[in-house]
Amino acid sequence: MQTTTSYKPKYPHKVSPGIHKQLQDKALDFQNPRHPVNQEIQKNIGNFNFSAEIRQDTSTLNRFKHIPGLVAFIAILKRDGTTVGEGRGAATVNQANRYIEKVIRYASNSALIDGFVKSVKALGTLQVETTKPKDVSIPIEDLYSGDKKTTEMISKPQKKYLLELVHQNITDEEKRCQWESNLEDFTKAEASKAIQDFKS
Repeated sequence: MQTTTSYKPKYPHKVSPGIHKQLQDKALDFQNPRHPVNQEIQKNIGNFNFSAEIRQDTSTLNRFKHIPGLVAFIAILKRDGTTVGEGRGAATVNQANRYIEKVIRYASNSALIDGFVKSVKALGTLQVETTKPKDVSIPIEDLYSGDKKTTEMISKPQKKYLLELVHQNITDEEKRCQWESNLEDFTKAEASKAIQDFKS
């Protein structure tokens, strides 16, 4: 009668969390002053000198004379004296609206908000002009590449052979599944060490 025994490597292979997570953490470390994303964030932080002039929107009122109780505003948004956006807002005042002041204020504020939205989308005026950072930024590709020696991952032949060894030598289903799920995170060096452990 043939029996199968559970194989335990001479030197148990400790599965590391993998180099992928380390590279991901490095790439997403936006608090690093040299990170290109952080430098772009800094360009969008600061004080903005805007002024807004709100007028009655006579062109809209003339175009929609047939709508009773219409009120309309136009907001002219300027930055450093230069017009960067125009927004419009309108509302109708009638018996259904009990709070006239609130309705008219809503139309005025809508024009102002519309002006800001249009200035951002069309002209990108909210980006603060800043000097070039003193620290040289890290090239974005370097954040994801890592060191070649540490990121050379397990090869397909190594993975195939290791799977065979795992199925031949580990009978415990839970341990076998753990090995299978962690193989993707093995480097070539780790895979070679694991193969040697199984064969020794």
